Amino acid sequence: MEKYDHKIIENKWQQVWQDKNTFSAAELPKDDAAYILDMFPYPSAQGLHVGHPEGYTATDIYSRYLRMKGVEVLHPMGWDAFGLPAENYAIKTGRHPRVTTAENIDNIRRQIKSLGFSYDWAREISTADPVYYRWTQWLFLQLYKKGLAYRAEAPVNWCPSCQTVLANEQVVDGKCERCQSEVEQRQMNQWFFKITAFAKELLKDLDKLDWPEPLKEMQRNWIGQSQGAQVRFYLTGIPGQEDKKHFVDIFTTRLDTIFGATFMVISPELAKKWIDVGWQVTDEVKNYMENSFKGRELERVERAAKDKTGVDTGIKAINPATGEEIPVWLADYVLGSYGTGAIMAVPAHDERDYAFAKKFGLLIRQVIAPHFIEITNPPRLGKKTVHRKTVHIVLRRPSDGKILMLKWKGKVWGERQPHTFIMGGIEEGEDVVDAAKREIKEETGHNQARFIKKLGLELHTEYYAAHKNENRYAEINIVCFELDS
Repeated sequence: MEKYDHKIIENKWQQVWQDKNTFSAAELPKDDAAYILDMFPYPSAQGLHVGHPEGYTATDIYSRYLRMKGVEVLHPMGWDAFGLPAENYAIKTGRHPRVTTAENIDNIRRQIKSLGFSYDWAREISTADPVYYRWTQWLFLQLYKKGLAYRAEAPVNWCPSCQTVLANEQVVDGKCERCQSEVEQRQMNQWFFKITAFAKELLKDLDKLDWPEPLKEMQRNWIGQSQGAQVRFYLTGIPGQEDKKHFVDIFTTRLDTIFGATFMVISPELAKKWIDVGWQVTDEVKNYMENSFKGRELERVERAAKDKTGVDTGIKAINPATGEEIPVWLADYVLGSYGTGAIMAVPAHDERDYAFAKKFGLLIRQVIAPHFIEITNPPRLGKKTVHRKTVHIVLRRPSDGKILMLKWKGKVWGERQPHTFIMGGIEEGEDVVDAAKREIKEETGHNQARFIKKLGLELHTEYYAAHKNENRYAEINIVCFELDS
């Protein structure tokens, strides 16, 4: 077998493909057609990196496969030549971006062609070419005329030294990648497309795509359509202002939890807007806001996930469902770019609110009970259902921390649940603690158990009670006791 000389073979066939326009797609294909688009490289560096051919190889294999099946394939290549990468490269090299971009495109095109990918080079485009971007500007104007392009304030990564907005990728450890200055979060006017106006259509049409389900689920999450209600909370306790003159609107997807809203949290962005219109705040609030705006929004989210921080503003909000005055806190785990920039905090039913409430000692009130049906022992058709309030007791021995459990022998449920906490029904006229003390004495003989606390969670469960030949709907309260002796 002759030695394979890749330089000779590759150059020969690449020249043949070029001379015969092998990979050119027809303007109007008559049969099956496919459009396969790769991510265009940024010509902001002198050449490709290894990640480019890795992805391009996969799409090239698929393009060639379809062509062999008789499909007309349009597989173009182009250059994402506008934006910060080109600007940064020009600043770095001290040369005009038009010159450096053209040079880089020439070199990257040469590299891609040397790899033998089956692109239709007759369709090559550059986003910095006026022939191309006149159409993006035309499209923008059509969207603007239809009210689908609009200006609004939103947080950006701002480098005070470079005097420019930075992409998330250009912020490293809270500092500008270019000059190492501390990056700030600023509210700036910018253009947006009203993609939310098409959320229903986008979600519906996702089902028509022949994509892997995890990928479609990612798209659904990105579209992020939320259905809920906007609720108004009037404010009190603002220095120099009449009570209920000002208000905060919040958006919630779970209006049924409003009875458990025990405090409100506003974002630093919303707090800044209030300050700009005259809200007099303490130095503690100002310092907290300044620290919140450092770095980029993603880092703020990651920081808040590890440890909740916040400041009590001293203002109260009135819960419209309960009429209660609840404290208003400032915390950076609430983002100004999401919803109204404020939330009603329902710590019993939200993980982030719960962590915040536990850290700052805020009220946690359960208003919705998790509802379970025992899979291995479900309610039976034709049997009556008895509603019971019950208590489950976690009885701890302080000397070694062990928990006393009951072991059931000779009981119908013993095979299914051989060990349980001490438990029983709450009789009429008893509260949870009294019922727990009675059950402890009846089931164990101990009469020196000390009440510690009631867990802030009530559970509802349905099952079949074989020993009574009836279905049970149980409201379960959980309490903790310790043995005094």
